[in-house]
Amino acid sequence: MREELTLTQVLAEEKFVRAQILNLVNSVDFRFVSWCLKNSQYVGPRSLDEQIKFQKEQFQQFTDLMARLSALKKAHTRANHTTMVTVPCEPDFRTLIKGGEVGTEEISIAEAINRKNTYKGRKNHESFVTNTEYPLNELAKKLLTLYTNQLNEKEKYESRAKREVADQMERKFPADSKQSWSQEKYNEERAKEEALVEVIRIDPHDFITNNAVSKYFNAINDYIVRIDSIICEANASTKVVIEY
Repeated sequence: MREELTLTQVLAEEKFVRAQILNLVNSVDFRFVSWCLKNSQYVGPRSLDEQIKFQKEQFQQFTDLMARLSALKKAHTRANHTTMVTVPCEPDFRTLIKGGEVGTEEISIAEAINRKNTYKGRKNHESFVTNTEYPLNELAKKLLTLYTNQLNEKEKYESRAKREVADQMERKFPADSKQSWSQEKYNEERAKEEALVEVIRIDPHDFITNNAVSKYFNAINDYIVRIDSIICEANASTKVVIEY
């Protein structure tokens, strides 16, 4: 038999044929071997001849479905590895830090699917270290959370600096002192103390200015959406021949 189908149709047909195979083998009537008594010559409601014919038909149906499934899988695999699609280049932190643009590249559908799984992953992943299929979108989410928490740490250091300035000013200009100071002197000393406890940003890659961490998180999720759309379009337009 020879058929021409799109990859989308092949994927749907694979699921349908798998379901047919499972329904067949799960049926109480599907048997490789049956038994009967010689003096009965009946297997359930069927005569011996009917049962022999029925078992042959069932097994023929099974082998036909398996042959069709094999042909579908081969055509699907072959098309995935030979059909090329244009996709965005993978998001790269270094490019985002420099503010560069992400280009495009040509890869096979199989590689596009592999990238989608690498970025989006499947369910029940354990760890980025122990599980090689740990999705990059989960890593990007973790990085963004880490970055956000580190940005919020600035408030803690600012509060600490204010307390230290207040303590020093109280020591230098105690409220119960009878000595008087000019506002100018007070402001001058306060400025000195504030300069000593200035909160310094340690950001060698200038992440706050270039916003690269947030851009990376968004780029990863955008990449998943775009590559998924490209795969769907390729599946709908790519035709394959099924022969078995």
